[in-house]
Amino acid sequence: RRMTEAWSAELELAYAREVDRTIPTLRRHLGPLRIQKGLLPEGPGVWHQIVVHPPGGIAGADQLSISVSLEQGASVLVTTPGASKWYRSQGQPALQRTRLRVAAGATLEWLPMENIFFSGTQAQLDCQIELEPDARLISFELHCLGRTAGNLAFDQGLIRLATTVTQQQRMIFSERSHLPAGGVLQNSVAGLAKQPVFGTLIAYAPDMNDNVLTLVRSLKLPGELAATRINQLLIARWRGQHGDEGQFALRSIWASIRPLIIGRPVCYPRIWST
Repeated sequence: RRMTEAWSAELELAYAREVDRTIPTLRRHLGPLRIQKGLLPEGPGVWHQIVVHPPGGIAGADQLSISVSLEQGASVLVTTPGASKWYRSQGQPALQRTRLRVAAGATLEWLPMENIFFSGTQAQLDCQIELEPDARLISFELHCLGRTAGNLAFDQGLIRLATTVTQQQRMIFSERSHLPAGGVLQNSVAGLAKQPVFGTLIAYAPDMNDNVLTLVRSLKLPGELAATRINQLLIARWRGQHGDEGQFALRSIWASIRPLIIGRPVCYPRIWST
């Protein structure tokens, strides 16, 4: 496409429970966002879904919207086949909106691959999660500033990140980050401490307890890990030097807490092995 041409894309997915099966009830797309055929490696109870953005890159003024809704009792794991690459902008920011809704008794695992922000990126990512009291969730995001493998630093640009978790219209978690290249957040010890890769994992369970928190804190992982619990919400943060280490860290946390949060043994998405 021409550098001046912006793309808009939307993807709306919904799932329901039918006896002992999770079934897709809605698949609507507009523009270059698609899903691959669903998989059932754990049997009919859990639907594994892969979201694909065929262009492979997001440029200035692009707008992506993803909505995933789980009805009562449905169980879904969503991932992506590769990193999302955010390219240099000529002035206009690129935007990605994610809306996740999890009904009572439903479980959602939102586990995308990393975002890679090239120097000059103007990006805004907004994630809103709506949970009913008996819902269960594990969600993570990993962000790479620049391309560490090629020693290409993120020395120009601006990234805005926003995550909000609500329950019955009551906010239980909200975080906003304003990350200009070379700014305070990037360099501060209380921020990223000049580490180019960082990620956050959020987990919610009605029976969340300190045993989950203790387990996460006991993990021996590359980079730096911190975790806390706010009532039924677990927040784990990671920062380090390399994207593959960040993926290993977040996936290790997910694998460790999945039996406790979701009540199922670990089942790695097949796409992670390709």
